[in-house]
Amino acid sequence: LRLLLDFSSKTKSPVVVAVNLMDVLEHRGIQIDLEKLSLETGLPVVGISAKHRQGISELLGLLKKALLGPVPSTTARRFSTDNSASMISLFKEADRIEKQVLIPSDRSSKAAVFEGKGFDRWVLHPILGPILFSLTMVGIFQLMFNFAETPMAWIEAGFQYLADGVNAQTGIPEMLRGLIVDGVIAGISGTLVFLPQIIILFAAILFLEDLGFMARGVFLLDRLMGRVGLSGRAFLPLLSSFACAVPGVIAARSLEKKQERWMTIAMSTIFTCSARIPVYTVLIAAFIPNLAVGLGIKLQGLVMFSLYVLGAGVAFLGAGLFRKFVRQDQKTPLFLELPDYRLPSVRFMLRELAYRVRLFIARVGTVITVVSIGIWALVSFPTASVQDNYAARIGRAIEPLTAPIGFDWRINMALIPGLAAREVIVGALSTVYAVESQDEEAGQVLLASRISSEWSMATGLSLLVWYVFAPQCLSTFATIRRETGSWKFTLLLFAALMVLAYLASFLVFRLASMMTLVTQG
Repeated sequence: LRLLLDFSSKTKSPVVVAVNLMDVLEHRGIQIDLEKLSLETGLPVVGISAKHRQGISELLGLLKKALLGPVPSTTARRFSTDNSASMISLFKEADRIEKQVLIPSDRSSKAAVFEGKGFDRWVLHPILGPILFSLTMVGIFQLMFNFAETPMAWIEAGFQYLADGVNAQTGIPEMLRGLIVDGVIAGISGTLVFLPQIIILFAAILFLEDLGFMARGVFLLDRLMGRVGLSGRAFLPLLSSFACAVPGVIAARSLEKKQERWMTIAMSTIFTCSARIPVYTVLIAAFIPNLAVGLGIKLQGLVMFSLYVLGAGVAFLGAGLFRKFVRQDQKTPLFLELPDYRLPSVRFMLRELAYRVRLFIARVGTVITVVSIGIWALVSFPTASVQDNYAARIGRAIEPLTAPIGFDWRINMALIPGLAAREVIVGALSTVYAVESQDEEAGQVLLASRISSEWSMATGLSLLVWYVFAPQCLSTFATIRRETGSWKFTLLLFAALMVLAYLASFLVFRLASMMTLVTQG
């Protein structure tokens, strides 16, 4: 209701109010006087249950009517939310309307505990809460590494079977065979094999969101975010960035102050998105042993969690430094209503999970396929020789710039198409090594095994850190330009992240190289 009043005070577009979860309210014996709510707000109101598709036809009818008719006047438009005093007045008005339209039922203390009051004593505790939140995220990454191995092996075996089938066809010209096997199949399989891990991550986050757990993160992080000039509301766009930075950037529209909105956008580019997962997984599998560290936690999952923390930590540190040198407006107070805990809807989770999986597969089927074919052509022409092909020439041309951070021509070549999509580097490296392989057995070796035998530990760690910070996603920066309307901000952010990635990789490469020499000595 408060968000509704805030929104309707800022828009001149037609507004229709849909009160969702009516089935939950009915189950709890709570009633809402929809007619009185419509009178109080001056807006058409309809009760719905999106989960059970109830009231949807009535909602569509009201939307059609609102679009064809005049914009209704509303008491909410009397409000201005430009300062804290007006925000408080807005919330007082929302509370008054709520008392007029809401008829609660008598609920026992047992029911109240089930809805979260008992759990929240632990989840929202200033010390135990962050610990519980961190342990939950560590558990998710353990699931990603430990439960995804078998389906990943199935996918890999399926693509290998497909490649063997193509190789067995004697009537296919050698060049076309190379294009299909070493270009398309190697490139797509190199990325699609990580789909089980991405499904586990998305499923876990959707479960926690629908449970009501993620909303508590806003409350827990409000104090921390306040120290860098942000409100707890900025957590939601940043949380979206764990899936993809693009929706995170777009979600920053909900932040009123330009300074806070732009800072949140900048931070969202460093938060670890799902496109980094294939890169992290390959490098961690190649250079980090999956040793048990205690309490059922293994080292690879812990390293993956640490990379997420590193990205978020540097983002907060950068925001804090920005606040030290740039004068900021007074922080907007956080007004937050925590949802009740509820059992997640399996139907909702499956629908949302299917949507995210389709997006990932569509990306593999378009961008990554095209890039893989392009990489195959560069590695195969004018010859497949490591010395003479176009990919080697391009990669070696920029080696003087990347040698200080441990990158060879293969990594350089894969980084360039990685600007289109971060995960492309995995398919690109798979294609490069597939074309270079001189015998069938070598071509079937896992990418992680190849790079662990040919790269140094220092190079692997350097590339891992590079992908924590590097701005390798042009679609994100196109969205930033559209959302901010500033080429200057977009280009400065791109340059700053590139410098940060280079310096971080340089430092890690040098330290790792020194440690290797000391160990060997």
